[in-house]
Amino acid sequence: MMIPANPFIRQSLLLLLTAFLGLSPSVALEVSNVFSDHMVLQQQQPIRVWGRAAPGSVVTVTFATVNETTRVNAEGMWQLSLPAQEASFESRTLTISSGEHELRFSDVLVGEVWLCSGQSNMDWTVDRLKDADMERLAARHPHIRFYKVNHVTAQEARFSDNAVWKVCAPDTVGDFSGTGYYFGRDLQQVLNVPVGLIHSAWGGTPAIAWTRMEAMHRHPQLVGKVAEWEAMVQDSAERLVEWQKEQDALNAAGTPDPAPWRSRPKERTDPHFPANLANGMLAPIAPYTIRGAIWYQGETDAGWNPSDYDERLQVMIEDWRERWGQEQLPFGIVQLAGFMDYRTEPSNDPWPQLREAQRNLANSMEHVGLAVTIDIGEANDIHPRNKQEVGRRLARWALADVYEEIELRGGPELATARVTGNQAVLTFTQTGSGLHILDDRKLRGFTLAGLDGVFYPAVATLDGKDTVIVTSTDVPSPERVRYAWQNNPKDANLTNAERLPASPFEAWLR
Repeated sequence: MMIPANPFIRQSLLLLLTAFLGLSPSVALEVSNVFSDHMVLQQQQPIRVWGRAAPGSVVTVTFATVNETTRVNAEGMWQLSLPAQEASFESRTLTISSGEHELRFSDVLVGEVWLCSGQSNMDWTVDRLKDADMERLAARHPHIRFYKVNHVTAQEARFSDNAVWKVCAPDTVGDFSGTGYYFGRDLQQVLNVPVGLIHSAWGGTPAIAWTRMEAMHRHPQLVGKVAEWEAMVQDSAERLVEWQKEQDALNAAGTPDPAPWRSRPKERTDPHFPANLANGMLAPIAPYTIRGAIWYQGETDAGWNPSDYDERLQVMIEDWRERWGQEQLPFGIVQLAGFMDYRTEPSNDPWPQLREAQRNLANSMEHVGLAVTIDIGEANDIHPRNKQEVGRRLARWALADVYEEIELRGGPELATARVTGNQAVLTFTQTGSGLHILDDRKLRGFTLAGLDGVFYPAVATLDGKDTVIVTSTDVPSPERVRYAWQNNPKDANLTNAERLPASPFEAWLR
């Protein structure tokens, strides 16, 4: 189609075209806001850039000494990749142009980029955590950059978010994920490259909210959960009017509901609804090139088949790897911390079951790591404030498994579990300088069960640098062994000499 020479007619056609594409009438070229001043681009990988423009037009992206060109498809979308760049502290400009339109982003660095996601323990900001005043004062790290995605739900994939990249400073760090910041700070200090951190998390949300619908439809367990939500929403539509009347009456009486979101009937816009956060909070940043993701979530999923959590999380990880186009995207999991009252008798509560699912996934899925935190929880607070240590343990995993800077990625990991007579003989890897009892007394937290499946307290002793022997007079023929199998296993004290805790576990004896 020829564009008329008459300026008025040409402008009218452009306005119609941009309206049809959903573009802003004032521009014919758009990119997601994850491309903005102060961003960090991932080093040593092709750099993906995408956006919207007039169909058939040509888009050119220029950065450093390279430029790449592509043509916009019939739907008005375009995507290209810049050649991989080495890390650089040099402040440079990224330019995107199409015809008369140009976008320029300044102060762009190249380094390591990580996605920080999950529920409230990832969303908990520096201002709400341990030593917040000191941490703010010390947060003078101009080569660490933050991008915080807003809380938005969506039934269809959003193109962009209205966030922008910010430079780490005392006046910006307080509103960023504490776990993400402490993780990135340790990486930056060791690797000596710029670090970009993308914070996309929402308190109380399940893994299925962060998974695209098409990925869940391939798995029967998740198809059933989607159907449950659909039925719940249909039922809630009838009850929502009555609920609002009840809330109005409480407010009029001066006794408002202290937590109305708990009693509010579920709606399709709920952040728990399947895929709502995958569409609302991941779509605007995917497929921005990243090194990997860290994930602090699971408390909500402990209420729904906790022992199957590894299946749900694996579907989500595979979905993320597909949408980012990175089959080996590293993924670091924070295992649930200790929480709730300590129980002296053996138990089978939901939290240890979910921790075991997290451990199993880290052991079975390539490029997935686990940061154990049972020792830094708080019995009366589901949001433990010591996120400095959480971030450090995630960084240790990344520096060992992703960057190969160190050998020890964490605490002792169960390698084999066998039975010899009445003894369970357990061997461990990741023992560092050797297995260690944290308080230098006797090992605690072990239980044994026979064929009846009933667990009894057991006696455990160290045998050399990497072996633990477990026995119980109540179980002469042990079949299974558990360690730290409590919601809040405060008596668990097996570590390596570097004082990194062993993960809770359950194992059949061979």
